[in-house]
Amino acid sequence: GQPRRPHPAVGQAEVLSLAVLVMAVLPPLLVASAVAEELEDKTAAYLWSRPIARWTVLVGKLVVLLPLAAALVAGGTAAALRTLGPVDGGAGLTTISAALAAGASALGLCAAGISSLAPRQGTAVTIGYIILIDLPLGVLPAAIANLSITHHVDTLTGRDGVSAAPMIGLAALALAWGGLALWRIRTAE
Repeated sequence: GQPRRPHPAVGQAEVLSLAVLVMAVLPPLLVASAVAEELEDKTAAYLWSRPIARWTVLVGKLVVLLPLAAALVAGGTAAALRTLGPVDGGAGLTTISAALAAGASALGLCAAGISSLAPRQGTAVTIGYIILIDLPLGVLPAAIANLSITHHVDTLTGRDGVSAAPMIGLAALALAWGGLALWRIRTAE
């Protein structure tokens, strides 16, 4: 039969708001424990048989976990938006999905960076950072909002079309957090 229509009060804006909340939780849950494991357990027992740098193990974990988080967030949101009918506004479903996937990856690297600083509480600290600092910072009507990952994702999924500035800002923040994680792993060896 016909797909069941959601409650009339649920629209594209509500689905995107929920997607941002899922992004605030899912990447930290997947990534933070992997980074903490590298710092806490030091994977020495596994690396004795084939000595490789620990940062390569972290990169391997991130290569698997970041696309997984991106696919879950973008795919789930795309499925929810499809049940609502055609996507409103300037950004189409493909653009919204790509922005959410990039945002989930960036928040995963943020989780890696924060977890490298606080390995025992990495997940909780990362979720707290995203909810208490990144999200509020992103809604400020000032240039400081550019320090927020969620601000760039919101800009990319918005009705104003797509520009290069939020993509560059998102990439810069992701590289900064990822670089911090790799630096901490390398200095812990």
